Amino acid sequence: MTNAYAEEPALKLLATAVGNYPSEATCGIMDLSTGQESVFRTGDKVKGYQIIMITRGSITLFKDGLYYFLNLLPGNENKPLVETENVQTSSAISINRTFLEEAMENLNTVFDQATLTPYIESGKITGLSIPSINNKGMELFLKIAGLREGDVATSINGETVNSLKRALELYNKYKDQQKIELEIRRGDVVTNLNYFLN
Repeated sequence: MTNAYAEEPALKLLATAVGNYPSEATCGIMDLSTGQESVFRTGDKVKGYQIIMITRGSITLFKDGLYYFLNLLPGNENKPLVETENVQTSSAISINRTFLEEAMENLNTVFDQATLTPYIESGKITGLSIPSINNKGMELFLKIAGLREGDVATSINGETVNSLKRALELYNKYKDQQKIELEIRRGDVVTNLNYFLN
């Protein structure tokens, strides 16, 4: 996986709209060279850049092995109706399948530098805690996946995750499906992250 970053392309993010499902997310982009404004969805291409993620106030683009980020200008962000530090009880996230596969191939390198810590509850391993990772590609992947340091992955599609080996077995079992559900614990809040692969 190429861990390369570059300056923003000649595009301006005008707006983002996220719904209950990743397929509902859209963004408005202006081509700065022509002034043309258009609306796009996750997976669409604009001037050769593939949109791999649309979130409230920003989008992630991919082209020629490089990642680009477009953000709304300060003060123009689409604000959530209710501000909260906690995770919602359920979230829908759209992820490009190729991007996910490249991130998974990079796992061996990442876990040479950091180890997943077992999360123990009542004397049993009930999940894996996500460590601090000093790897730009994997940091991007975690951000896109809606994860952060200290989150505890407890199950994949309802099956308990109690080791890295088990997590990889479950990933391989479900990777060809269109939807994968990851249950996480962040502090005292448990949530389901629903990944839609495109």
